[in-house]
Amino acid sequence: AQPGEPVEGQELLLLTPLGLRLLARRDGVPVRRYARLAGVSAPHASAAGSASPSGATPPVRHRAHQLGLNSAVAWLASKARAGGGQLAACRNEAQSTSRFRHGGGTSWVRPDASGVLVLGGRALPFLLEYDRGTLDSGDFRAKLAGYGRYYAGDAWRHDFDEAPGLLFVCSDGRAEERVARAVRRFGEGSGSPLPVLLTTDQLREWSAGSRGGLLGPVWRTPAGAGPRVSLSGSGTVPPPGVAVSERRSRGRA
Repeated sequence: AQPGEPVEGQELLLLTPLGLRLLARRDGVPVRRYARLAGVSAPHASAAGSASPSGATPPVRHRAHQLGLNSAVAWLASKARAGGGQLAACRNEAQSTSRFRHGGGTSWVRPDASGVLVLGGRALPFLLEYDRGTLDSGDFRAKLAGYGRYYAGDAWRHDFDEAPGLLFVCSDGRAEERVARAVRRFGEGSGSPLPVLLTTDQLREWSAGSRGGLLGPVWRTPAGAGPRVSLSGSGTVPPPGVAVSERRSRGRA
């Protein structure tokens, strides 16, 4: 099965409402936001009478998206360890959401995940988006405009010491080209290209052996020119010496 697709006999874990509250408290995120965005689910009130924080916590939204995202993050952690590195910080969507002031108003970005990879002694901070080709053009414009403000106003300084790379893992080649086209149009219209690299689930699986999976030469720029590159050799991620701030580095691989 492809990442995100149901597997026969697959078991998925659900938190109890108490577990959801404990995780939200640990990560410093309001319980209701954590229930919406953290990629976990708690059942309705149990027979023992323990109620969910909002009275009735819904199941995980967009299950295929969440499973595909979880698979990509787990792959990053596994391949980093295999190469002598580590996924030094990892945050879910709720933790990664960043609200900031821009142009006299409030703006925000909400990546699916974020963190810091350490490879060969080099720290590579990143924001991660997992795309299954389900967003329309209006969604992309709003998302990329938010990232444009985030980078232009140095809002990333709240979470990182250096600007993170923006990584898109797409379900297939069509979804990847759709994202690349939207990013190119944004750069042409704004005059401020985003530090984006893209890949697909298929390329990740193809490069699963000695080539390193998501850490191997499976990434392309939005322009698509030249061969694919690895994260450590892309030139898109920041230089050595990057570290995540202590306040947002609670998540560990």
